[in-house]
Amino acid sequence: MKILKKHRNLLIGVSIGDGYINKNGYIDIWHSPKQKELVDYKYNLLKPFCKIKPYTIMRGGFPSYGFRTQSFPFIKLLRRILYKKQGKTLSRQILNRLGVREIAIWWMDDGSMSKKINKNTGNLRAAVFTLCTCMSKSQNQIIINWFKEKYDIKFGQRKMKNSYALICGTKEGRKLSKLLNPYIISSMKYKILIE
Repeated sequence: MKILKKHRNLLIGVSIGDGYINKNGYIDIWHSPKQKELVDYKYNLLKPFCKIKPYTIMRGGFPSYGFRTQSFPFIKLLRRILYKKQGKTLSRQILNRLGVREIAIWWMDDGSMSKKINKNTGNLRAAVFTLCTCMSKSQNQIIINWFKEKYDIKFGQRKMKNSYALICGTKEGRKLSKLLNPYIISSMKYKILIE
């Protein structure tokens, strides 16, 4: 099967978040059963590359709901590009392949938003948006520069346990939310700011 450019970009998008490319060239997508809508959304996008519908299995003593793609040479190549000794690595060339839909998939996997509400008025005081990339400071800087140049969204970064995460406040988060909103499924809308 020939993989078109739009499908290659989609396969990249699902692989940089919670998708895992194993050594045999399959992409594994597994989530908690509570995230069934997200799994089904990804499956419907990747259906041409799958033989089996999503199902539930026990993983580490807990139920997981998900699926696996078929193996393709492109996915094997993608594994070599994304996976280095230090973990997943994103180059500028890979980031340039991401459209807004792929960024939204990444955000639904690894993004979060926390809000502070004014107790008296019930209005939003502030929001913090975090993208847990689990990458190094220098690796995150590549992503920060890309977001600023491509979408005029300014992220900073903060130290997590053994890595760094991208972070932005209310103003930049509003821009991010407006960009991603059309591609965020209903059960994941809590990860963006809708006003």
